[in-house]
Amino acid sequence: MTRRSNTKGQNDTPGGFAGIPRIVMEHSDYIGLSFPAKALLIELAYQYRGHNNGDLTVGFAVMKGRGWKRDATVQKMIAELIRANLIVRTRESRFTNPGARCALYALTWQAVDECKGKDLEIPPSITPLRKFSLENKKINKAPTTPNVHGGYTKRNHE
Repeated sequence: MTRRSNTKGQNDTPGGFAGIPRIVMEHSDYIGLSFPAKALLIELAYQYRGHNNGDLTVGFAVMKGRGWKRDATVQKMIAELIRANLIVRTRESRFTNPGARCALYALTWQAVDECKGKDLEIPPSITPLRKFSLENKKINKAPTTPNVHGGYTKRNHE
């Protein structure tokens, strides 16, 4: 039996929880991702602590410690996640000496948080950048079939 907390902000999972809402995972933008892009999205969700959306990094030193082997792969997957509008870049990277800084990202299904001292290029928001519940209502509920990549593709009935 799981414990229930009556205190707002506490969760039932010791050590926290990293996850992607089902409503996001049911969206065609997520379903169409490659497996490495889905893995990187999980890594970004792992970094999110409920108050730091916008301060998520894919710096290779961090990603290497999480099992990623090549920076080029990480960068390719970031581009795929941005194209799918599942993340946004909140700060561009800059490689100057002194003053180098890595790019930062936010999950689009959460509001962007104020991240003091991070110089984000996207302002904090009250609501998420994307409202998947509204988008999913508009999606044609056509039947789906498995595709060769393990995802699902809508069938066209003409």
